[in-house]
Amino acid sequence: MSAPTVFKVGDVVRLKSGGMSMTVERVATEEAQEIHCVWSGWSESLWSFGAPVQTLQRHRFPAEALEWVPARPANGEGTS
Repeated sequence: MSAPTVFKVGDVVRLKSGGMSMTVERVATEEAQEIHCVWSGWSESLWSFGAPVQTLQRHRFPAEALEWVPARPANGEGTS
C-alpha cells in the first residue's frame, strides 16, 4: 500500500479521473483526509437570463481521488 498523499491549502489539484484544476481551500483530517476544493466554472442562472456566467464552485473530495497539477512556469520561465 502506498503512503497517503498529503495536500495543503493552496495546492492545485484535479481529480485522478481528469477535469479542471482546483485549489485546495481546506483540509479536514478527522478519520480520512477530506479535501475541500474551490474552482471557477460556468453555469446558467435565472439572474443571467439563460446566459452562461462564471461562478465559484466548491466541493469536498477524498484525498485518494485527487492528484497534484504540475506547476506552470511563470512569465515564460523555462522556455527557450
